[in-house]
Amino acid sequence: MIKIIGWLIISFLVVQFSLGSLKRVELTSIAVAPPKISLHFNFGFKNIMADSLWVRWLQNFEQCIQVGGAHVGAFADIKKTVDLNKNIGKCESGWGYQMLDRITDLNPDFIMAYRVGILSLSVFAKDRQGGSLLIEKAVKRYPRNWTMAYHGAYHYMFEDINPTRAAELLVVAAKNGAPLWVASLAAKINMEQSKDEFALKYLLEIRDQFPDKKMIDRINERITEIQDRIRAKKK
Repeated sequence: MIKIIGWLIISFLVVQFSLGSLKRVELTSIAVAPPKISLHFNFGFKNIMADSLWVRWLQNFEQCIQVGGAHVGAFADIKKTVDLNKNIGKCESGWGYQMLDRITDLNPDFIMAYRVGILSLSVFAKDRQGGSLLIEKAVKRYPRNWTMAYHGAYHYMFEDINPTRAAELLVVAAKNGAPLWVASLAAKINMEQSKDEFALKYLLEIRDQFPDKKMIDRINERITEIQDRIRAKKK
């Protein structure tokens, strides 16, 4: 029985890493998250399965992947509006979210999957729906972790455009160790200047967490956009 389990795990890992050897276009076009029911067949190796899915997700974490392949036009233009109907990126509950959901189902305490996953879905993949679902899962698992609530507040303010929920999460963050300015921001979250200042501070903070130049360039585009808007309001 132990040998059978061992071979199953090895086979699973071989399949996952074999995908990584394919060309990038082929890789994104066949990316499919494992169905939830398959997670029950983990034979007691939940963390190993979660780790293997995590490694696979890292290979394409910034991609907007839906059934049928990568969404080529997801970043054709710089986002210039907070109007959901005009927002760039149509990647609702895509492959990235599904993988992160499976990973955190297998290992609910995989805190890195929540932290990095929320940033990826919100800032890079433009998966508004998936980002919101992962945030709610994270804050439910870690109700007193202020950084989770803080990341969630940014997402709801600038990606899912839900200022009410953003303010709620800022209050949660403020009550659980966030800097004092977070509490002040929660009280005036509906002021446009406060929104831009929050976005600028947040993006400057997370930029240092991504060594990849392509990721930094995307964040810098958003930073420049916000800085231009702040300067325009001061004139």
